[in-house]
Amino acid sequence: MIYSGILINCGGAGDDGFDGGYTVDRGPITISKTDRPSLFRTERYGVRSYLVEVDDGLYDVHLGFAETYSGIKGRGQRVFGVSVNGSTELEVDPYANAGGRNKAFVIAFRDVEVKDGGGVDIAFTGSWPMVNYIEVVRAGTLSSLPPPPPPPPEDGDGET
Repeated sequence: MIYSGILINCGGAGDDGFDGGYTVDRGPITISKTDRPSLFRTERYGVRSYLVEVDDGLYDVHLGFAETYSGIKGRGQRVFGVSVNGSTELEVDPYANAGGRNKAFVIAFRDVEVKDGGGVDIAFTGSWPMVNYIEVVRAGTLSSLPPPPPPPPEDGDGET
């Protein structure tokens, strides 16, 4: 499925607007829980921020994550914060949020206001934050996407 807007394949071709970090391409691994698996095979990790230049207006910002590093074997091993244009920081644990390794999930920040030519500023905090893709579209364009799933219950490791 192709959407209009700005799509950044973090760690892949056309990766732009980042501050810091390293990239990895995991090759043809299987990624579940998505119809866009190729976007989750590359990532930028250790990233501090991304700045996406867009005109003033309201935008929806979608961030794609999948824990693909084999050294992460359970919840709590990679936890970091993410905020967009100064929003309340959300805690992200890719392994826990998706329910295991090589499983995709997306966080949506809705109605992000861009004014005075400031663009969309995505900030990451914590140890070794990562992101697989960033998509910025006019507010309401992808309103059919569900909200991010809640983290799984504390008992169990999330592996299936």
